[in-house]
Amino acid sequence: MFTKLLFTAGLIGLVYLGIRTRLRTPPPAPAPAPATVPSRLPRLAAWALIGLMLLISSVILFFEWREGYRIVDLRVINTNTGSSQSYRAHKGDVEDRRFVTVDGRVVTLADVERLEMGAPDAD
Repeated sequence: MFTKLLFTAGLIGLVYLGIRTRLRTPPPAPAPAPATVPSRLPRLAAWALIGLMLLISSVILFFEWREGYRIVDLRVINTNTGSSQSYRAHKGDVEDRRFVTVDGRVVTLADVERLEMGAPDAD
């Protein structure tokens, strides 16, 4: 509780000092220096860096989106019986124990089933 009071008093003191220094009259300005043209290089470099970051972000987003729509072959294998079934689904539609096939069927795996994902066969 005491530290909260000290923190509040310190914050009030800092605000008071900040206001007091702003209200103080500034010293007389020295004679103006000859006008120089400010360099545009730092501003141009900052805009170039922002543009580069946006470009890289959009490229990464595009590749992630494209990878999510890639069609993969899925094999669901029952570990007790050894039987397997094959499905095709978009890679982005495959979750932990559930996926949605290309034709819209929702498949949820049981605890005894295993999922294998592979690239589609060349047709």
